[in-house]
Order: sequence, then structure tokens, then C-alpha cells
Amino acid sequence: MTGLGLSLASGLDALAARSLAWHWRRPARAASAQALASRELHLATRLSRLAEQVAQLSEAELFPEPRLLTLTNADSSARLCWSVPWPRWPALDNVHSPASAQLTRRLRSLAEQGCPQLAVRFGRPAQARGAVVVVHGWLGASAARLQWQRPAAALAALGLESWLFTLPGHAHPLRWPEFPYRRPEHNLRALVAGIHALRELLGALTQRHGVEPGLVATSLGAVFGAAVATTGTPLRWLLLDRPLDSLARPWQQRESERAAQLEAIYGGVNACSRRRVTDAPLVVLAGERDQLAPLAGAERLTAHLGAQLRLFPGGHLCPVGHAPLLRDELTRLTRERCC
Repeated sequence: MTGLGLSLASGLDALAARSLAWHWRRPARAASAQALASRELHLATRLSRLAEQVAQLSEAELFPEPRLLTLTNADSSARLCWSVPWPRWPALDNVHSPASAQLTRRLRSLAEQGCPQLAVRFGRPAQARGAVVVVHGWLGASAARLQWQRPAAALAALGLESWLFTLPGHAHPLRWPEFPYRRPEHNLRALVAGIHALRELLGALTQRHGVEPGLVATSLGAVFGAAVATTGTPLRWLLLDRPLDSLARPWQQRESERAAQLEAIYGGVNACSRRRVTDAPLVVLAGERDQLAPLAGAERLTAHLGAQLRLFPGGHLCPVGHAPLLRDELTRLTRERCC
């Protein structure tokens, strides 16, 4: 593609980044400068207090032991539903406003009904001898099945079935995703519940096929995928595609102090704050012009986890050069590490 095309790809990312920044930080209408300053001070105090309380959470509270699930032919033909408890942490209960507490009750109710986390099988070879799990990005729950039709067919030819893991808050294809939430305490709970459910799926597929599954995690989903690499969950290989290195990343360019507070809140489950445990091969694909999941974040993940970095010239939403690189890396990983 010409330089003009690459510039357009970069511009599209920049426009999307500014739109998201406005979405997450809409100013109050007709608010005075004094009111805005007071609100900012209140928010900074609350985040600081929350970070102190999160620091008291134990490893077992952030990474509870996954249950051993068994997949049968009946329940794996279409989709799986888990009843993943919404994490209950008494230390954080007193930071909720009435509106936040109401949202917590609603999300907890949904989690106990097994709604937020779904796994759908969309690639099924005649005789499966392994599996690959795909974790989509923000707004990608519906598009992922279309985007992965060709890769899934190629994986099926190698005897690998494909599973799509749906992120928390993305289960309904026609609704705006709830996750990420505006309140970081809800984001942390969603991260813990989602990582827990993903580890259960990976463990169940290991038991089903007798070999560890491969894992591909894209954009926002890479926050979950990278965290799995810091646990003892069985993995054949891990590919992080245009990864977001932290939920605090969108704040890095605009408010470094706010970003530091959010890093402290999410640090307990963020891969860049933990130690890599798995010895499975790790590969990171990153766009040189990506402004939604910037190259700096991919390089940070690569250095911290000891992964291999592969670059393509495009951006995030217009990933020029991405498709052939993804195909080549999937082929290499599956052939080198196939059962």
C-alpha cells in the first residue's frame, strides 16, 4: 500500500482514539471550572483509596483455582455457558456509591446466571486432535466469527478445532458492550471473572484432547490472554495480536497521574506487573502505526514476557499487512507445536 494509504490507516486510528477518549470522559454540561476541579479532586482521592484496598487482595482472590470442567459432544457442539461468580471483596464494598452498588448487584446477578462468559465452537475438523481458543477485542464478539472463518478452516485442516471466547459484557451481539466500565473496581472484577473463565476453558480443552490448546488474543482480549501466561494454565502457544498491554493504556498519553493510579489498581492481574510462568512460545503482532493499542505497549509486553515481536506496517482498525503475517505465524506455531 502507498504512503497515503498508510497515513489514512494511521488517521483512522487517531480519530477512533479521540472518539473513545471523549466517550470515557464526557465533561458535565455547563459545569463551572470550580465544579470540574472539585470532581477531579474527588476522583483522584477515590482512585488512590481504591488502589490501597486492591493492594490488600491476595493472589487467591485475584486468581481463584479453576474448576475442572468436562466437555461432552452434546455441550460442545455449539456453545458453553459458565456460572462465574462476580468477585466479592469486602475490602472494596465501602468504595461504592449507591449507583455503583446497584450496578454491582445487577452484574453479580448476571454472573450467577452464567450469562457474561460464553465459548462458541466455530471450527470443527472431522477428527480433532487439538484446539485453538480465540479471544476477541472490544466490539469484536460478532465480527470475530466472520474474521476467523478462513483461519479456522486452515486450522481444521491441521486437525485443530477453533473456539471463540466471549469477553465479559460482550455476550449480546446487538448491544453496546458494558465492559470496560467507567468504574475501575468493576473493570477489575470483570478481569478476574473473565480470566478465571478463560482458564477453565483452556483446562477443559486440555482434558478433552490430551494436549494443551493454542491461544490467540486480540486487542482488549490480549489483557486476558497475557494474564493467562502468568498462571499455571496449560498452553501450547500464545499469540497476542495488536495487544493492549493494560486497561490504563488509553490514559497514558493524556493523564499520566491518572494512568499511574489505574496501573496500581489493575496491577494485580496485569501481565506486565507479574512474572511469566508458562514455557510455551509467545508471539506478539503489532502495527507500526497503531494508535489504539500503540507499539510502545506491544514492546512493553514483549520485553516483560520474553516474547517474539512481529511487526506489520498498518494500524489497528486498518491493519495493512496484518493478514499474511497472522496466517504465517499461525501456520508456523501450529506446525511446530502441533500434537
